[in-house]
Formats: sequence, structure tokens, C-alpha cells
Amino acid sequence: KVSSKKGWKKLWKSKQAKFGRGVTGVGTASNIVMALQWLWEQYYSQKFVDVNVIGFSRGGVSCIMLAHAMHEAGFTHLGNINVNIFTFDPVPGGVNDFGTKGHSFDQTGRVGTPKTLAPIVANYRSILQQNIKGWGKDLTFKCVVPEYEGSHPRRTPRELYPMPGRHGSAAR
Repeated sequence: KVSSKKGWKKLWKSKQAKFGRGVTGVGTASNIVMALQWLWEQYYSQKFVDVNVIGFSRGGVSCIMLAHAMHEAGFTHLGNINVNIFTFDPVPGGVNDFGTKGHSFDQTGRVGTPKTLAPIVANYRSILQQNIKGWGKDLTFKCVVPEYEGSHPRRTPRELYPMPGRHGSAAR
């Protein structure tokens, strides 16, 4: 239990708890690289065609970014691999590393943007909080509705489900 301001600061900076990284969304690039490595290993040990990813909040944006990374890493050349994404109020938030750019995909694991869907995405479904009630509109946590990337022949089916409430009360 952490009750003092000093205690919270200690927890926030703690390397063991990594509380600050999880709350702010920092570390998503390394998570995506780790997920890509795991997917490669799984594909070569047992061929698959569908990858289903689900995420809430920054996890939802990470799902979109993972699909971009899979497309860039060459999963589309392995056969008919489809990524199905379900997100619950996907938000990049204010402090995160979604905008991190390096010299190359190999160095950063970062490609694409949360505002678009990669061609490898076969289905996209999302519950979006409308942020219509509460103390002012929740502008920090404005959800992302990705559009289609470029002009690829397959238009990914998107189903969006608006829901009343705000981001902070979405999972209650």
C-alpha cells in the first residue's frame, strides 16, 4: 500500500515495479519487437494463418502498431496470414513512445502510425468511448479510429461500436 506522495514517487521510479512505464505507455516499442520475435518462432514451429490481438487503451494502439510491424517484417510473404484486431477504446495518450522514430525498423521496431490500418489486417473491431459525460470531456484519452493505409486492394472491414462514458470508466 502506497499512501504518501514520496511513496508514490518511489514506486513510479522503481525499476522492479516498472509502474511508471506501464502507466505511461513507455516501452511499447520493445513489447512489439518481443511479440514479433515470438510470432516468428511460433510460425516456424507451427504454421498459422490467423493472429488475433486484443487490447484496451494503449494496448489497443499497440495492437494496431503490431500489425504494421508484422506487415513490415514480411509476414505477408509467408502466405495468407491475417491479423484480426479487437480494441477497447484505443488511445495513444499523452506520454508514450508511439511516436518514437529511429533510423530503421530494425533498430526501433517502430513502423506505421496508429491512425492507419496495415494491409495485413483482415478485420478490425473497436469499442469507442464517447467521452460525453463527467468533468469535462476527456481530451487526454481521445480514442483513435484508424483509416486505411495507402491503396491496397483489400478494404479491411471495420466495425466501430460507440459507447457512452469516458475512458476512465470504460472497464468498470
